Amino acid sequence: MSWVVIQNITFSPPPPPPPPPPPPFSFPFFFPSLVGLCWSIVRQIWPLMAAIFTCYFITLLMFPGILALVRNCTLGSWTPVLVIAVFNLTDFVAKWVTLIRVRWHPKMLLCCSLSRIVLVPFIILCVSPSPSGPVLFHNTVIWAMLFTTLLGLSNGYFGSLPLINLSPEVKRANDKELAGEWTSW
Repeated sequence: MSWVVIQNITFSPPPPPPPPPPPPFSFPFFFPSLVGLCWSIVRQIWPLMAAIFTCYFITLLMFPGILALVRNCTLGSWTPVLVIAVFNLTDFVAKWVTLIRVRWHPKMLLCCSLSRIVLVPFIILCVSPSPSGPVLFHNTVIWAMLFTTLLGLSNGYFGSLPLINLSPEVKRANDKELAGEWTSW
């Protein structure tokens, strides 16, 4: 009688082949797809991006440089401080007003942001080069406060509203993050 011993040998399958190396980051191949993605998003949100740009451009044209030049004999050196405080307060209030949901058309927001340019010459007319220089508005501080209030209210409202209305304009969910990054620069 002969004994045959068969050992239990288990064979494992061969390991899978290594994954192929990633394609090299090459400019000519990567750039067209990125430009195509960016252009498709920009076509959807360009009025909102332009509204944000024009709103803050006009604000930075006036605030704080020109507004700090408003002078008054009665208030003295406190006049620029009060004018800038009025701007900051009205800007803050207008940003809170955007909590009331109002759906604006993107091109209408752009038109409203562009219309703020009307405030620029009026604010400049409130600035007197010297105490004896020509001033077109009598009681300049009241006019300066009025135009600064309008500038602050329109800055807070039309600067925040395009960011709020951005989400419905972008069609694909994956593009919303990229559109939000671009408009928040």
